[in-house]
Amino acid sequence: ALTIGLGTLGMAWSRATWSLILFKAIYGFAFAFQSVTIAPFLMENSTPKERAHLFGVNFASHTFATMIGNFGSGLIADALIEPCGALLSYRVTLTIFAVGVMAAAFFYSFIKDQQSACGPSGKEAIIKGLSEAISLKEARQLVVYNLLIGFGAGMVVPFFNVFLSQKLNATAREVGLILAVSQIITGLASLAAPIMVVKMGKIKSVVTSQLCSIPFLLMIALPPNVSVVSISFFIRNALMNMVNPITSNLSMEIVPERMRTRVSSFTRMANEGARSLSAIVAGVLMEHVSLEAPYFVTSVVYLAASFCYYNFFIRFDHQENGEEGQPAV
Repeated sequence: ALTIGLGTLGMAWSRATWSLILFKAIYGFAFAFQSVTIAPFLMENSTPKERAHLFGVNFASHTFATMIGNFGSGLIADALIEPCGALLSYRVTLTIFAVGVMAAAFFYSFIKDQQSACGPSGKEAIIKGLSEAISLKEARQLVVYNLLIGFGAGMVVPFFNVFLSQKLNATAREVGLILAVSQIITGLASLAAPIMVVKMGKIKSVVTSQLCSIPFLLMIALPPNVSVVSISFFIRNALMNMVNPITSNLSMEIVPERMRTRVSSFTRMANEGARSLSAIVAGVLMEHVSLEAPYFVTSVVYLAASFCYYNFFIRFDHQENGEEGQPAV
């Protein structure tokens, strides 16, 4: 948390391209550590009965906090543009974010470390653990799925504010408001994810939700109207992200306990690595083809990801476990 804040401060106050890239790398490096540990931590500190709800509440609380940040950052940036100028207003906004993230370290300090279940450490143990994770079929399938989802998300998610401002001339306040409302809807929808699981099963819930999001993704790109784009974005974002707690929970359930952190790191690396690559591709497409082109590519990639997820994991919906949440390995 402290390093994420440091990276953000560096980005905000950088005066050269190289330093901006350097601090962004520091930010991403630290954020990766945080992201990889979330799912295993929740898994190890919950029972099978409460696990689905815990993942849902964790996602919803994060989503609502993001909503407040999106809305607040838009208000602050817009309010400071006139007296301070655009550059300084964005720097102040990012500085506020950095202070908030670094404050999280205070609350982390209350979490008591437990005895690690990862086994012996050392170079040989690490290499052996990585080899075991790679050899696990479910881990490879999760990596493929996350590669596809990450590639599709990287094409559009980082550029949505650019899309709104350049195509629809939306202000920073309007962009912040749209993102905030989107997070509210997504957070509320995520709380309904356990109900979907009971009715449809985990795999069918994920696939159905993701497939239903694709038409709304296309609607974002097609009409040049901020109202239609906003509504489409709300629905698309809710459908695509409300099942994140389900996919996170499942990815931890279907692998042995000793391999959870390694599998989490592999899938996160696949997702973020694909996002990095596709963001470059999207930038080229937006510059040389059109602002809408990445949305069509993402639709095809999401369709492929849903197809893979269904074929890889539908067997877990069909299995009858004696106790919900037991690893099906």
